[in-house]
Amino acid sequence: MSQTIQESYEEVAYPGFIYPQAHPDRLAVMAKFFGLNSPSIENCRVLELGCGDGTALISFAYSLPQSKFVGIDIAANHIEQGNKTIRAVGMNNIELKQFDVMNIDESFGEFDYIIAHGLISWVPDFVREKVFEICSKNLSSNGVVYLSYNTMPGCHLRKIAREMMLYHTRKVTNSQLKAKEGLSMIKFFSENVDEPEVYKMILQNEFDSLSDVNLANIVHDDFSEINHPFYFHEFMREADNQGLQFLAEADYIDMQDYYLKDPFRAMLYQLRNDVIEREQYLDFARGRRFRQTLLCRKDIQLNRTQTPQVVRKFYVASSAKAESENPDLSGDTAERFVGSKTEEITSNNPLVKSALYVLGKAFPESLGFDELLDSARVVLGKNENETKERDAIELSSLLLQIYRSALIEFHLFKPVFTLEPCEKPNANPIARHQSKIFNIVSSLRGDSCFLSEKTTVDVLQLLDGTRTPNEIQNELGINADEFGKAFELLKQNALIER
Repeated sequence: MSQTIQESYEEVAYPGFIYPQAHPDRLAVMAKFFGLNSPSIENCRVLELGCGDGTALISFAYSLPQSKFVGIDIAANHIEQGNKTIRAVGMNNIELKQFDVMNIDESFGEFDYIIAHGLISWVPDFVREKVFEICSKNLSSNGVVYLSYNTMPGCHLRKIAREMMLYHTRKVTNSQLKAKEGLSMIKFFSENVDEPEVYKMILQNEFDSLSDVNLANIVHDDFSEINHPFYFHEFMREADNQGLQFLAEADYIDMQDYYLKDPFRAMLYQLRNDVIEREQYLDFARGRRFRQTLLCRKDIQLNRTQTPQVVRKFYVASSAKAESENPDLSGDTAERFVGSKTEEITSNNPLVKSALYVLGKAFPESLGFDELLDSARVVLGKNENETKERDAIELSSLLLQIYRSALIEFHLFKPVFTLEPCEKPNANPIARHQSKIFNIVSSLRGDSCFLSEKTTVDVLQLLDGTRTPNEIQNELGINADEFGKAFELLKQNALIER
């Protein structure tokens, strides 16, 4: 790989973070959704190319202790940091190596899930071609590949800001100073350019996007030697050349068109039998700038017509809460349910309302379909078995529709955490270790949690299974309310093991 790229990562470490959309559980759910019987995630082999410090892979590996994980990265400082975490936690199902992807061949082994997050848009053409080759030659027969990359046409707009920043800082040698000065320049232009109005809007939007990003990400993403976005059809041509086909996007919502105007949806419907063409025009409609694409072997026959029956195979979870303090669940009053982000749904269907109510009460835990059905029926006061199958058919169909909006999650396994801790609670050891360095930590659900309060971090670090809550409270010198608030936050973010 390019020596310049390696040196840039040694100079400024790429910040580790968790991307739950690449968790083997998510990949397996999407595979099953489209008719691929992918390997069991509870006993699989996973390879991540360009793993950085392994933050995501370590989190995945901890949640699946019987599976094997291998991560490679060209930067020694990344691997060293990741291995410190592995040693601190005492894990034995994951291996991080300083290794060049160009040296991987079939002898490196076969993997059920191959992940490369944010890699192929930032490497030379010959490295990108090698990544596709690895995804073909080192993938098991029913395996799944996750590749994320910058996408056109949206990145045409990002390219404007990138090239302006590169020119403005062309004489600056320090990487972090380049990023700071480049960002300041985009801010200056976005605030002082008036005409043409559309240009001002573009600059303002790019500044707003960059302002929410870690400076190290800007160094490696926007000031990198290579930043190569692709049109989806170009990406798929390379995949096809390696015997791979499009499976899905990692986020099911990214494949939906319900938010588009009717004429555009009608046009996409005409392309329903050509998934590549449809996805490309969907990118045109959205101005998409980033994709998280899943691939599988071309000889696998997929089923692109999802039926409600598939929903019964999954566990279901949702953070959605009723907006009303006392929602009418059994009547025909329309109730609004809001998720932890921006997703929401309004429904007057009693089965939908009761199911979302049950899921919200159970969160962060997930429920099997039958358990959810039974609990929703209890809420509605239904005891007669003769209507149960009819309700099951209706609920599975409704959940399939709601899944399109990202208000609910589907899973194939239940992570191990507790909402009812024992006498001496024990928190996720990875999160305890991470909290000494960052304020974003790994949850036991395979995602991340932002800890904004120092008290919460302090409580987390003492939850090592050797102290009672009262002992922790006394050791920190905090009152019961402060401890209770912090402890509840840790529980609700799936950070307590027992």
